[in-house]
Amino acid sequence: MGLTVADAQGTSAPTHMACSGIGITRCLQTLAGLHRDHNGL
Repeated sequence: MGLTVADAQGTSAPTHMACSGIGITRCLQTLAGLHRDHNGL
């Protein structure tokens, strides 16, 4: 993507992007939260 950031000295450095915490359990938690009602799931 070509994204860079400047450090404290003004030097440009490339960024490293990562993703964590979006697994099957988080997806199931989201679905349960969306489809719950006053009786539960």
